Amino acid sequence: MKNIIIIISLLAYTIANSQSKTGLISYEVKFPSKNINNGYKVANLYFNDSTSVFIHSTGKTKNSGVQEKNGGVAIKFDYGDKQGQQVYRNFKQKSIKLRFPKSSLFSDFTVDDTWKSINWQIENDTKVIGKYKCQKAIGEFRGRTYTAWFTEEIPLPYGPWKLFGLPGLIIEASDDTKMFQMKVTSIKYPCDCEYHFNPPTAEESKTLKELVDFSDNYDDHVLQRMRSKLPRNMRNKLRKNPNNSKSKSRMYRKEVKYEWEK
Repeated sequence: MKNIIIIISLLAYTIANSQSKTGLISYEVKFPSKNINNGYKVANLYFNDSTSVFIHSTGKTKNSGVQEKNGGVAIKFDYGDKQGQQVYRNFKQKSIKLRFPKSSLFSDFTVDDTWKSINWQIENDTKVIGKYKCQKAIGEFRGRTYTAWFTEEIPLPYGPWKLFGLPGLIIEASDDTKMFQMKVTSIKYPCDCEYHFNPPTAEESKTLKELVDFSDNYDDHVLQRMRSKLPRNMRNKLRKNPNNSKSKSRMYRKEVKYEWEK
């Protein structure tokens, strides 16, 4: 009887430890952008048995300032904070929460996103990335078609940004325009990382549709906010850049089309 109790105790200990394993994957990520010189960003994916948190854009870009230029006003403003931009995903609750950092103009805010599965088509193609054998999969998500390479050697359905749902960790991915590219730089699993898997917090919150409207009309929101801050003599000189007049075009955004849109 004593031996049985010891075996059961060891089994419980093993299960508890396997469920509490934490991983840290570092990626280089290139997001869609109008800026042709837009380079790769450093991003980290923390995960345990039930939660993943993808974080990038930590720290602050120091570009703030107002400058008169060609009869108008050129404005740059700071963006970013220590918590960064986040995609928090809880697999037990099937919930996904986004966080966007503060800037000189806007407060930081969170968004309760929709848990939207990706219909992956797993291909026969394989390749080795680092020391991991990876398999190819193709899936469509909000207007972009992605090619992902995942490894079943880490049999967890996690991946960079909002890509998930394969029978192994996504090591590398890109969309069909190559504007969106993600490649792993290091894998630590399990790791001794001390990370608290709590949902992100911020000063404000938006719905997903409010976020889409904010992004579609971003130039107008910036213009309105800046006019409220500038002195009157500069306020009248503030005009929207004609090159940015098609702000509703989403080709340079991460998500092109949403599930409620035809």
